[in-house]
Amino acid sequence: MKLANNPTKNGEILCVGTELLLGDILNTNAQFLSREASKLGLNIYYETVVGDNEDRLLKALKTAERSDIILICGGLGPTPDDITRDTVAKALGLPLHKDDGILKEIEDYYRRQNRKMPKDVSRQAEIVPDCTVFQNRIGTAPGLAIQKDGRHYILMPGPPRELTRMFEHDIAPYLKKLFKRTLVSRDLMIFGMGESEVADKLGALLDGKNPTVATYAKLSEVLVRVTAAAETQEDAEKVADATAKTVQKCLGDVVYSQNGESLAFQTVSLLKQHCLTVATAESCTGGLLASYLTDISGASAVFKTGIVSYANETKARLLGVAPETLNTFGAVSAQTAAAMAEGVRRSDGGNLGVGITGVAGPEPSEGKPVGLVFVSLSDGKTVWIRKLSAAYLEDRERVRHYAALTALDLIRRYISATPGNLSGGIPVDTPPEKITPKEHLSDFEISAKNPTEER
Repeated sequence: MKLANNPTKNGEILCVGTELLLGDILNTNAQFLSREASKLGLNIYYETVVGDNEDRLLKALKTAERSDIILICGGLGPTPDDITRDTVAKALGLPLHKDDGILKEIEDYYRRQNRKMPKDVSRQAEIVPDCTVFQNRIGTAPGLAIQKDGRHYILMPGPPRELTRMFEHDIAPYLKKLFKRTLVSRDLMIFGMGESEVADKLGALLDGKNPTVATYAKLSEVLVRVTAAAETQEDAEKVADATAKTVQKCLGDVVYSQNGESLAFQTVSLLKQHCLTVATAESCTGGLLASYLTDISGASAVFKTGIVSYANETKARLLGVAPETLNTFGAVSAQTAAAMAEGVRRSDGGNLGVGITGVAGPEPSEGKPVGLVFVSLSDGKTVWIRKLSAAYLEDRERVRHYAALTALDLIRRYISATPGNLSGGIPVDTPPEKITPKEHLSDFEISAKNPTEER
């Protein structure tokens, strides 16, 4: 096995458009290009946004000479403020000429749509000598690859749909040919451990050059990306897989995927594999858990019912939560969460029931602090209750998101665990007064000392 040892290419992203500077349009192109460039092994060291001004764009292009590959998006349209093509040609000292083949493609595009082609659109058929042209399958502005003085200038249309389609079909394969190696990545998804702790456990693995191991903080989760370069696809995959296994061994069962799938996707997949169904009863999350589950294609095979029970009378009437439980322990309690999980499971007749109740904020409720959430799972015999102390999240939506992910993870752990080996369970008929946080929740309590960091 021969690993590739040639240095990676350095690149930068240059986005053109005054509307981006004004905040009228969210710059999703930069995010997409950064992510895709990383997969290809292209180090993006700079991102620049410049308005529709020739002088400033010329200066930005001059500065970009520090990079091997410059990814330029936007400004290829037919209007006077679309100056990218002309300005790049001027910066490189190259003439523009109209290409008859491209012009015909643009004319055919309008003909297929039964629309009259505006005269100015023909500008989009102008190219420089010896460039590579990338077809625009869903628009009129083609992309261009221009090589000059050892650098590669990649010009792409600004509309995200057009850019994404062009990049995936044509530009990514073009860029791959510039690298004398094959790059393979494995994305390990982690829930239940913060980025700092993940980095501490991985230790020297994070210092490797090939393969590389890097951590990225996500919303209440962590991504660990393993990237290996080799002369062949097979060799790169072997190295990436071996390192991914090492990462998995270091981190344990907080790793729920090695292929970048979401926690909801993994949970639905496990439910399908084991022919299990789930029903949900949610209070503070307002149906968010049900939404995450049903966002996954094929969830109808495993998701039975979702009930949003904000009011206490709804908890009692639809889920069978005893009024004395609500009066004695409150709606936000381990006792109520357990009753909600078993109540929705029993009423639906499915295999598993999930109950979520808590205080998402922004104000405390029933004397309970913001961020206090109880998540429970019942299989009809045993109920598991998890207590979240998530006040550190300081945001209502983040608390709700974290609670829903915790429920997904509890389902995942239930299915993945050796039968009878999921900790913290109590008999489903345990009297409410015998359910205490100290006895049943301390082994899994999430505190502000161990959040998932976000940058």
